[in-house]
Amino acid sequence: MTLKEWTEEWIEVYIKPHRRPNTTKCYQDTLKHLCRNFPEFVETEMDKVTGVQVQKVVNQIGERYSKSLCRITKVMMNQSFRTAIQSDLCEHNPAQYLQIPSYASEKKVLPLSAQEEMMIRQSAPHIRYGWWAVFLLETGMRVGEFAALQW
Repeated sequence: MTLKEWTEEWIEVYIKPHRRPNTTKCYQDTLKHLCRNFPEFVETEMDKVTGVQVQKVVNQIGERYSKSLCRITKVMMNQSFRTAIQSDLCEHNPAQYLQIPSYASEKKVLPLSAQEEMMIRQSAPHIRYGWWAVFLLETGMRVGEFAALQW
């Protein structure tokens, strides 16, 4: 069984029924990212994956993407390999000692300037659903939090 096949099954059998939908989606998106950017890696047989291979992948993620994606990949790989060992698909966990590269960037969120806030307030009445932008600005909510509101 390949790493991709196992991870898909692991998500369906062990994650989806027991975790929140957001966690499931996060792992599914991370797997898609790995498939798109590291196709040879995900096609490796489970018992052939080495710690060096996994660390190289995480290092490459750290070069191009955020530290957050490195962390999610580390957690997902570690948990899926632990479960694979219990299922007799492999004998060791190559993700057990993964390290997040120090050069992986933290996502920096910069606040809007007073001028940018003013532009939003002035533009909002002239844009369909512009009041949403003002509401988000006033409350500090993120779009996902706003979308989850129940009236």
